[in-house]
Amino acid sequence: PGLPVDAKGRTFLEGIRLGVGDALAADPRVFVYGQDVAGPYGNAFLLLEPLVAEFGDRLVNSTLAEGAVLGVCVGAALAGLRPIGEMQFNDFVATGFNQLVNNAAKIRYRWGADVPMVVRMPWGGLRSGGPFHSQNTEAWFYRTPGLKIVVPSTPEDARGLLAAAVADPAGQRLRAGHRTCGDQQRQQGAHRLPPVVERREERGMEGERQVQHRVGSDYLDDLV
Repeated sequence: PGLPVDAKGRTFLEGIRLGVGDALAADPRVFVYGQDVAGPYGNAFLLLEPLVAEFGDRLVNSTLAEGAVLGVCVGAALAGLRPIGEMQFNDFVATGFNQLVNNAAKIRYRWGADVPMVVRMPWGGLRSGGPFHSQNTEAWFYRTPGLKIVVPSTPEDARGLLAAAVADPAGQRLRAGHRTCGDQQRQQGAHRLPPVVERREERGMEGERQVQHRVGSDYLDDLV
């Protein structure tokens, strides 16, 4: 069992931020690449703003081109770096589909090279974001060998799994729901650093359902 819920604890957003900060502090090869991730904003949700002062040189803004973001991450990973690519919304990953499913996922099987990259993508609806900011696109990638889909169910998981994904030699993807980023499920205390593959087998799709079910239940409760 994980840490208990604590009303004075950390939110999902804070858990993700701490996970990114852990990865940046632990390994100088790690950098974040995506749209508006650098200062002064630190991404569209202000997620990285507290990290700008310490790690600003490794928070790198990209052009408005998701295919290019993922392509740069693939190349950087092959060159020995540990990129964390960021999609502002997971819907936008469609324009970079080939870089993920035909390059990042297959290079290891094609000539034996590892592609140690993480792609972080907020997903889900319930924020009135319209048709291009609200999808759950995980089904696009479930059956792609070489990709690992990681879905945290708690703030503790969000921090620990992100750091574990960055440390894993194979390609990963981490997803975090829009609404859960600031929801009431808070936790206090230290975080664990679980093996990604082990945690994926243990929680994997079950974790995905837990997150979606909880968000959906909140929405239904609001309607009632």
